[in-house]
Amino acid sequence: MYSVWSLVRHASAIPRARRQEAALFRVGVGFVGKRPPHSYEADPTLRYEPVPIRIGYNSMWKLGKRPLPNQRRETRLIIPLEVLVETFDENGNPSLQEHTVTETISSLGTCIRTNLNIGVGRILRISSQSDHVSTFAAIRSRKVAPDGIARLGLEFIGERWPLQRD
Repeated sequence: MYSVWSLVRHASAIPRARRQEAALFRVGVGFVGKRPPHSYEADPTLRYEPVPIRIGYNSMWKLGKRPLPNQRRETRLIIPLEVLVETFDENGNPSLQEHTVTETISSLGTCIRTNLNIGVGRILRISSQSDHVSTFAAIRSRKVAPDGIARLGLEFIGERWPLQRD
């Protein structure tokens, strides 16, 4: 038996049963091979995309660095929302939590201030009690601002954040 590297193509949360504490996800992957890409060693936070290759080769696609978009898919709005951020341990059980405020938000992602020591690539849950919303998010960036407080760029997973008010 050996390990196989794979590229996560999509992920969505599976609704939990009442007694079940751990978060479960349905994940779709594309298999890469026995070893990670060479650039992974230099920067494990890089995001990769499958790149089609020419016909006649022995595979359907290869990995390439994800190109940085010139602009966001949606405009981020400057809306401070009180949220609860929760991290999970290796078994999917809640481990750390912090109450914080969003700096910017769209239906696809948000930027939050944090004192938690968590890095790019981790999955967390973000909830708003006042808006009755709870969803999972992937940490896509982490930067320490001039005020010394870290900012996390989060991408919502599986569902959009509802910005429409009734």
